[in-house]
Amino acid sequence: MRATHHSCMLWLMLSGICVASGEERRVVNGTLSAHKHSIKAIENDFGDIYDCVDIYKQPAFDHPLLQNLTLQMKPTTSLPNVNQGNFTSRLTASVGMMKESCPSGTIPILRRNLREDYKYLLTPSPTTGVVHFAQIKMARGKYYGSAADLNVYGLLEVGADQFSSSAIWVLNDGDGLGPLEQTNGITVGWTVNPPLYGDTNTRLFTFWTADGFQKQGCYDLQCPGFVQVSRDVPLGGTISPLSQIDGTQYYIRLLIYRDPVTENWWLVMGEEEKLIGYWPKALFSTMIAHANLINWGGSAYSSSGEWSPPMGSGRYCEAGEGEACYFGRVKLVGERNVYRAVGDEEVKYYSSGCYDVGEFDDLSSGGGQFLFGGPGYC
Repeated sequence: MRATHHSCMLWLMLSGICVASGEERRVVNGTLSAHKHSIKAIENDFGDIYDCVDIYKQPAFDHPLLQNLTLQMKPTTSLPNVNQGNFTSRLTASVGMMKESCPSGTIPILRRNLREDYKYLLTPSPTTGVVHFAQIKMARGKYYGSAADLNVYGLLEVGADQFSSSAIWVLNDGDGLGPLEQTNGITVGWTVNPPLYGDTNTRLFTFWTADGFQKQGCYDLQCPGFVQVSRDVPLGGTISPLSQIDGTQYYIRLLIYRDPVTENWWLVMGEEEKLIGYWPKALFSTMIAHANLINWGGSAYSSSGEWSPPMGSGRYCEAGEGEACYFGRVKLVGERNVYRAVGDEEVKYYSSGCYDVGEFDDLSSGGGQFLFGGPGYC
């Protein structure tokens, strides 16, 4: 599907891929320059460098709507641990693999060398690229978050002007009755995105928008918005170990949910439910009270004239679990701040044709699961 400007915006609403201006890292004497408020730098075994920044001097506090923000270190309520269901044999991957945590009172920010044309590459238009996706979509309703296990793979075949992602999307488009600019959204997952990160590492990413993925919002901590509280899980961090086709499978567990008291949207990670941070309600308009759309699955982009990259593990669903990429323990957060299962009758299947998405299998207390992906070359 070759995107027009309008269809591109609709796709962006589904996939959360767009870039707004933010503080870019520059190369100085062959090395990436430090964040202006860095008090310490930590390098991991993947060559990633993280600046430890005072938690009160992180980018979020530069946002005009967050100038008087009172830092919330934890939600006012938490969700119960998720039933392990049929997924106890799978192994969790780690994000960042930092050799040490940042000091107390600081957060890690990944240094990046952003290409001058990265916005051009990541904003598909009729002349710049083609987008594809394979998703399970919830019918419109009132949603307060979602959790899922995301199977993580390496995709070395993703080219310099491409990306391939697996994510959870939490959105509110005003019931589809108003202009696109009123769409609010949060996207969280893993990605292989050379234009954004400069390599083919599999990385944790986040994205938010307050205006239909047009001008307000960005990835990770590139612009003011997301408030990070974790001092040892960096956004944009490399994920390891990764799953092997027909071998050991690894996953990351992600949860997005709305604090019913503060109305902030929290990001929580892992079986230990580690608090990463939150998107303050002040950023949003239509998504303060609830979301009305939830999507799960993959997206992939290639510049015009290129073959599309692999998605998921690079295998179609018919390959089965252990070869095709999966979402597991998929659950919704209900109105009373508890998990609820996803009913088969609530889901819709959406694929552009280059990739596929398998049947959603509702395992009730264990959560739902499905396979998705494909080799690309479309």
